[in-house]
Amino acid sequence: MVSTLDAIRQAVENSCYFVSSECVVPTTEIGAVALYDIVERLPALDPLFCSITWGNDGRTAETFIEVASVCQSLLSVNFQVNLTGYTSKLEVLKWLRLLKAKGVRNLLVRRSAPTAGSTTTSCNGDIGVGPRTTAAGSHGTPREEVNATTSTSLAPITTVSSSFSVSAFPHAVGFV
Repeated sequence: MVSTLDAIRQAVENSCYFVSSECVVPTTEIGAVALYDIVERLPALDPLFCSITWGNDGRTAETFIEVASVCQSLLSVNFQVNLTGYTSKLEVLKWLRLLKAKGVRNLLVRRSAPTAGSTTTSCNGDIGVGPRTTAAGSHGTPREEVNATTSTSLAPITTVSSSFSVSAFPHAVGFV
């Protein structure tokens, strides 16, 4: 599996059109079954990559990590996780360690607006994850593409490939 950034660069260099897909973490068991049903069929559309995004408040963090792990390891599609960087440095590093332990390798750490009543400050720029490339985000929001291969806080994260898919997805998610 190649990095999302490398896949995009290669497609642009080759003047290829491509599609990507993004999903949001399910909050119910019915939502998870529907998500996995859709995700199982994505390889037939040949997307350049698929991504999953969690909410700013982290309420779905554990489910997000499980879904991302299952999709990263069991799909024959590049899978990327979009991690909100609007939290404390320790919180971001905690999620990065968990994602790495679950085999997730493609990350997009993005800035976001604070949640209602939030008193934390953005830690973008000091999370120590490695070089960043600025890219345009949705709705004009700036994003930072993270290449986590030169982390000062984490061991190097490398790309792994998956060459098989399994259709028993609904049994792989624990809900919080």
